[in-house]
Amino acid sequence: MVYVPSRFEVSDSDLEVTRAWYGLDEASWGRGPVVRRLTGIASARGFPVLDLTAALRKVENPVRGPYYEYDGHWNAIGHQVAAAAIAERLAAQGWLPRCAGKGR
Repeated sequence: MVYVPSRFEVSDSDLEVTRAWYGLDEASWGRGPVVRRLTGIASARGFPVLDLTAALRKVENPVRGPYYEYDGHWNAIGHQVAAAAIAERLAAQGWLPRCAGKGR
């Protein structure tokens, strides 16, 4: 199972804007409660969870992050980061065959 975080879970500035917009304080709204609950439920049923939050937070692009500026969807950078994180997890689990492509 893959957890796809919201923009505010990835971006500190988006979290602050979300809190200001809806009048929420740190105690009433923050990062992590959804993924913690999902992980607990999945774990109890034997499903591993890949949380993409850390991978998406590592994007080091001074111009664009992993989400569209005025939209909660991933842009090309976000899709690239997610695909790499998922491929890495699947390879680590032995679920992907080695690529026989050129240069790999």
